[in-house]
Amino acid sequence: MTKCARMGESFVSLLMGVCGRAGHARIAQHVNCRFCTMDAAITSVSVPAVWQVPTGEPGPRRERSLMLVTTKEMLLDAQKNHYAVGAFNVENLEFVMAVLAAAEETKSPVIMQTTSGTIKKTGLDYFYGMVKAAAERASVPVALHLDHGDGYDRCMKALRTGYTSVMIDGSHESFEDNIALTKSVADAGACMGVPVEAELGKVGGKEDDVEVEGESPYTDPVEAKEFVERTGCTSLAIGVGTAHGVYTEEPHIDQDVVKAIRAAVDVPLVLHGT
Repeated sequence: MTKCARMGESFVSLLMGVCGRAGHARIAQHVNCRFCTMDAAITSVSVPAVWQVPTGEPGPRRERSLMLVTTKEMLLDAQKNHYAVGAFNVENLEFVMAVLAAAEETKSPVIMQTTSGTIKKTGLDYFYGMVKAAAERASVPVALHLDHGDGYDRCMKALRTGYTSVMIDGSHESFEDNIALTKSVADAGACMGVPVEAELGKVGGKEDDVEVEGESPYTDPVEAKEFVERTGCTSLAIGVGTAHGVYTEEPHIDQDVVKAIRAAVDVPLVLHGT
């Protein structure tokens, strides 16, 4: 594995790289959901990622915009075609604009995400508004993801706000408690048509106010299989030796663990850290 060279970043979902293809998007439809007081977006009909305004119209030729999409089809296509999708933390409007510019330049689908720590200081609606505006201007698929959701309530608020993907991080709980928490969020997400990422194992370093040191960094492939089957999560973040933030020692990325987990589960895998 190598860092993502095309987007110039090291945090990527699925196992490195960025798609160089135009990809495809999904049109949003709506259904009522018992978990949510508002209509929830679900993915439906495939459409080309780029539409062109007819040349007979006055003004410069421009690409027509897409709406926010979920990560489900994005990651499944990446898994099928052996590429990865970059996921980037956006802390303000300038971050959003920079990430979109890079995605447009490389014609790559992209995930913009916020951590629980970031939204505590601002609000989910601020980031939803910025990323939604970016997606409406984009010619590539854009998803808005809650990274390291720190509880059921946080994930539900993100879903109700309009986030098109959420992560519930129960990796600091016991195996059984992690399963119970993840399943509760995954069940709600399934009802709303929104994919739910989970985490099993430990990713070292520091993310927001959570620091992980001195624990085994590797996910057990046998546990991973049971975890995915019992929770219904749509993607799984695994520990393979990476760490958040700056490394304090030489990392060891265990390729054998990656291969064993890939053989044990059929959902897309997510790699956090650098």
